[in-house]
Amino acid sequence: SVIEAPEQGSSLSYAEWRRQKLGQPTFRAMLEADVKACIEDANDLGHFYMLMEHRGYEISRRGNRLGFRFRGQERFVCPGRKNPLYTEKGIQRAIDGNLEAIALGEAPVVISRPRYVRFRPDPKYPGIVGLYYHYLYLLRSVRSQQYPRPPTYRMRKAVLQFERYKRQFAFLREYNLTSGENLSAFAQHTEAELARLIKCRTIANTAKKRRKTLYQALADEAALAPLAAEASATEREAYRRAKALLDSCGISREQLASEKAETYQQLAELNRQIRAERKNLALCREIQNHIPEADRLIREAEERPAARQRRREELEK
Repeated sequence: SVIEAPEQGSSLSYAEWRRQKLGQPTFRAMLEADVKACIEDANDLGHFYMLMEHRGYEISRRGNRLGFRFRGQERFVCPGRKNPLYTEKGIQRAIDGNLEAIALGEAPVVISRPRYVRFRPDPKYPGIVGLYYHYLYLLRSVRSQQYPRPPTYRMRKAVLQFERYKRQFAFLREYNLTSGENLSAFAQHTEAELARLIKCRTIANTAKKRRKTLYQALADEAALAPLAAEASATEREAYRRAKALLDSCGISREQLASEKAETYQQLAELNRQIRAERKNLALCREIQNHIPEADRLIREAEERPAARQRRREELEK
């Protein structure tokens, strides 16, 4: 028998497991509750980051995965490893108004790509695109079958090849690239767009660093204000410094919070666009390296009917 979808372990530390056993609150449960609360209050992704900072969290971003920790904690906790709702894409979808549907199981957290349709000859896929379409047709049976035994090395290699061809074919069809000249022009355009986006991100990061002290003071004041009665001497001093800085900067807190949310949203959007452009450029380079082999295979496929006809004529003679 084969386990189709094995359940993942809880991966809890002993201290966290012990707190759950005793009915005490855990950091992971508090974090998930705060994330959901900020999702409900946020207008966009940048506003969500600002709200989480104002609750006392530091955020790290690595691709689609987000890590959170309180000030003073040593390690980041990444709830997106267990639940895709807490990834950047899942949070973005929830902010867009799908949180209730996701919670009820009526909508997926991350929208899956459409299923591949069975091969049918189509004249609208010429050249390299038609070759990739043929590859997908030939390798489809490899991907769809279920095997009772672990696949061999050749089978794993064929599956990986199928996935690579599928990505490349979707890329070629999306941007209507049918020749090497199209690919070269697309690569040049993508490199120029990537340079522009990186320049815009540098400008946005410079503006963020210029306001870093004020943004940090705004987050400290929002995080430490509810703890005024129970705060330590160090926390009370940090709150006093943050409040004094904000009072003397000459910018209202509402304006500063709006500016901070806008900056964070701009950076999040620029990072998303840069990741997408880099992915497109890598796919383009990968296909360009495959063009000589693709041209050879296309010529062989075009010459094969003529060769068969010649062999028939020789046999008839």
